Amino acid sequence: MSPTSSDDDTLGRYLQDLRHRSETVRLKAAKNLRIYVEAEAREMSRGAFSNFMTETTKRIYDLVSSEESHEKIGGIMAIDELIEVPCEDNETKTIRFANYLRMIFQQPVMEAATLMQASRALGHLARAGGSVTADFVEFELKRSIDWLQADQRVNAKRYAAVLVLKELAVNSPVLFSPLIPAFFDHIWVAVQSDGKPIVREAAVEALRAVLAIIAKRNDESWLRHQWFSHISEQMSKGFRVAEAASIHGSLLVIGELLRNTGDFMEDHFEDTCQIVFAYKSHKNRLVQSATIQLLPQLAHFRPAHFVQHWLQACLSHLYAVLRAGGDHYDAAFGAVGEIALAVGSAISPHTPQITELVSTALASQSKWRHGSSDTNEALRCVSKLAKAVGPSLAPQIESLVDQMFASGLSQLLLDVLGELARSTPSLLPAVQTRLLGCIS
Repeated sequence: MSPTSSDDDTLGRYLQDLRHRSETVRLKAAKNLRIYVEAEAREMSRGAFSNFMTETTKRIYDLVSSEESHEKIGGIMAIDELIEVPCEDNETKTIRFANYLRMIFQQPVMEAATLMQASRALGHLARAGGSVTADFVEFELKRSIDWLQADQRVNAKRYAAVLVLKELAVNSPVLFSPLIPAFFDHIWVAVQSDGKPIVREAAVEALRAVLAIIAKRNDESWLRHQWFSHISEQMSKGFRVAEAASIHGSLLVIGELLRNTGDFMEDHFEDTCQIVFAYKSHKNRLVQSATIQLLPQLAHFRPAHFVQHWLQACLSHLYAVLRAGGDHYDAAFGAVGEIALAVGSAISPHTPQITELVSTALASQSKWRHGSSDTNEALRCVSKLAKAVGPSLAPQIESLVDQMFASGLSQLLLDVLGELARSTPSLLPAVQTRLLGCIS
């Protein structure tokens, strides 16, 4: 069966919707395009479908080549949906899609959202496999490493490089493995020296993906330890540079070492706590934020040591952040709640101060954030405290119940109330009474 004018109209409609500025419209169009192409594959002869796919991919190329970023993203969405649609000449389709995505990465200036979408599609293409997968994966890996080595004042290519490295590490770990040494040699310029936080954060995500590969390999323990030591040495160099970007990058690396290296950090734990705490009041807000996010990770890693040596000091710091308000208000509440979960009942002596801060947050309806009524992190903190401490916390939380309902019912509030009912059953009557009052 050959394509008809009706087929052309249908294809054209989906392709036109892929040019829409609305992401929702584009996503729906991409999924509808896949369904339509799969239906055509069942109905057409092999030759007719091959011609149909050639025409379709050419029109997707027009989208990817557009100067409008939303149209580029629409084309990438179409590629992502069609990657696993079977066709007779799958090799040609894969080569075309790889070339289309490569074209995006090569452009000197590209929006972050477009690069992220393209890198995810490339990862999907690698995961799908095929006879030419190794060729394009190896090309993209080597080019990304080359881009990290290049002396670039414009970092668009560097950002593209770390996005691609992360996706290929996740989706093609076997092909990535031979380049692990080169990765560790060159990733640090993006982690510690790049001027844009988005590049540093993406580079650390790539590091996380490579650490996951190392964890799954059957390497001798001494070899894994060697890799971890190399990362730790590079992290220390970043602190010695003493610039905000390098400090921020090194703090992010600490998070990955705590999360992904097993017991390697045991011997370095106290030194790591001292490093993180030393930067808690740094003038750079990203450094401040990174330290707040690391405090719960430290608590989870070695709870007993943390309770004995660092709990009081860390909570005092977080209390100060909460009382000051500002950019780190939500993060500080989140950190307090996670620390409570990590140390369990050891948080009990500190609950009066924490519940007082929660009460202040609920009463003021987040006055530090310009009138927003969103108190999500304060509510979540209550839930985590109850889970950590249990029934003995009931008297302190009971005084908060009315305040918790001040902003009305929400799914988050219902979830928090459910946790309170499980952890502090004596609160159930008070919670049920307030709920009935809300719905009556």
